[in-house]
Amino acid sequence: RLVCCFFFVLSVVDDLRQTLSLVSLLTHVPTSPDPWIKFEVPDALDKDTAKKMFSATELQFVKYQVAGMPLCWKLINCVFVVLPKCWIWWTFASSGFLFIMETPYIIDLVLNSMAMTFVLSLDELIFGSLATEASKHIMSSLEDMPLFDEPAEETEEVEQTLYRFQQEEFGHHRWKLTWLVIPKRLFVIVGVMFFFSFKYYYQNCQRAEDGSWISKPVYAPTEVPYNPLTFIYGLSLQRSADAIWSPEAFMNEGGE
Repeated sequence: RLVCCFFFVLSVVDDLRQTLSLVSLLTHVPTSPDPWIKFEVPDALDKDTAKKMFSATELQFVKYQVAGMPLCWKLINCVFVVLPKCWIWWTFASSGFLFIMETPYIIDLVLNSMAMTFVLSLDELIFGSLATEASKHIMSSLEDMPLFDEPAEETEEVEQTLYRFQQEEFGHHRWKLTWLVIPKRLFVIVGVMFFFSFKYYYQNCQRAEDGSWISKPVYAPTEVPYNPLTFIYGLSLQRSADAIWSPEAFMNEGGE
């Protein structure tokens, strides 16, 4: 069960990383209406000469690159893209972890964990199946926006670069080298797995007198409304006053 939970959290954390990358994009791009599409011909050549020399079409001179974005479009992306992705991630991670923890049989547990990870790839499947060829070409040709300046190694001599490397990596900043080799994503995965494990036991279990964790009493719903919030989060769900299962009744039946 823990192995299945680990692989499920592995895929969930990767999806969270993509969402955080989108947030980083919105915060780093300039807040200005810059064009994302440019028509660039090689320097010192006109268009016709470049087409003949490189045997290229005009479409190959069209460049797509991440650039500035107006504030209104940043707000639209935050409200209609980032916030829904965060809500979907939290709902999927919570429901998926509960679904895996509640699965009793090993074969069903493995199949359910694989099915839950498949849900995360539905957006790529939909884009690959329904997007137009133009959209696929733009997304595959879209270039990143450089977020760094020209490194010092490009203008330094070899001796200067080696000396600066020894001072930074093996001098007073030796901890940077240790930080590079630490598997940070593994610690994030273990932390997320621990958090959802604690969340599951806190919401669905109670501490017994001997220190073990047992299930809380189960109450049947009096009605089943067709409400997504009720189905996912159990909001406004009316339950019966008598429990259909409780640890005390289970122990009494076992004792008898």
